[in-house]
Amino acid sequence: MLGIIRKVLRNLDGPPNDLGSPYFKQDEWYDPYPLEAKHFRHIKQSRPTRRFFYVDGGDNIILNTPNQALHVVRVYANAYNSGGRELHTQLTCLTSSRIAGDNVEVEVIPVDSSGKGSLPDTLSLPRKEVKKLILEDRTITSPIGQIVRRHLEWLLSSQVIEEHMEKDDVLVRDGVLQTSVPGESEYAEQVYSGIMDKDALLLGFAKSSTLLTTTGYPLLAAVQQLADKHGMKAPWSYYPVVDNINPDDRGVMFITKLHTHSTFAFRCEFLKDNFKEKEGDIPKVLGELAYQSRDPLFLGYPYGLIDADRFARVPEMEVQMLRRLCMSEASPSLRSCLNTLNAHDIISRM
Repeated sequence: MLGIIRKVLRNLDGPPNDLGSPYFKQDEWYDPYPLEAKHFRHIKQSRPTRRFFYVDGGDNIILNTPNQALHVVRVYANAYNSGGRELHTQLTCLTSSRIAGDNVEVEVIPVDSSGKGSLPDTLSLPRKEVKKLILEDRTITSPIGQIVRRHLEWLLSSQVIEEHMEKDDVLVRDGVLQTSVPGESEYAEQVYSGIMDKDALLLGFAKSSTLLTTTGYPLLAAVQQLADKHGMKAPWSYYPVVDNINPDDRGVMFITKLHTHSTFAFRCEFLKDNFKEKEGDIPKVLGELAYQSRDPLFLGYPYGLIDADRFARVPEMEVQMLRRLCMSEASPSLRSCLNTLNAHDIISRM
């Protein structure tokens, strides 16, 4: 078996002779730049002189039938300055969703004392829009946790901006600055406006990326290969990557590697709306972000996001507890609906 594994890995190993150029499927909105070493800039690490706020969210499914679902959704925000963490806020909700004609009707129930900001008690989402988010063999209600989580992440971001942020502070969101789920853009616009009003900065920081080059090689890996070829030592940033006029994508894309000993590069995006005004400040912001990316748990990844991920996560142990609690109260008819999907899980436990 080891010989077979080695043969398979040889087939997977190594970059192509031609790394290609950045590739974007919606080419009417994106005009990429060729991959060239001149786009690298060294990042000078520096102790933060401003506050960095971090926001992340998590969700998990508790119960699922072909026509309804129950999810738990959690969002979290923190703030770090040169002295450490100064903000810690968390919000958890349950979402109950069911198909109703051409819509998916969702009820949002807060389960902690924080409330749920200005998110409505109920949401009515077009079924055809929800269906676009469904993976193969998933039910129509399965993406509801993801949708509500995205809404809540933006709402918590708005709350943080309004109540805590000042001029030149930085809000770092897990993920990119592109809206993609029903109803999301309304809440995102509130964040963009709030950032502009406070004269602050918004940064999307994606922990993973599926972007490719025109030769089918991962874009972030291609940029790292280019850096290695030209002796560019981390920490570094790579910009510009692409000109973007997509109205649903408000990010100006950078690729960054934030620690000398890290093996990871990340896609990060600054808000397009005030990029020109803040462009001169961005090297210092990246330097301060690099200073916050020295945690040995994950070198090169901001520890504010490590903290946010940990507190926003909905672990499987918690879900199992909630599932057992729900099943103890479930009616026979609900159990019948649940049994249309759960036979595989029962067999897997045998």
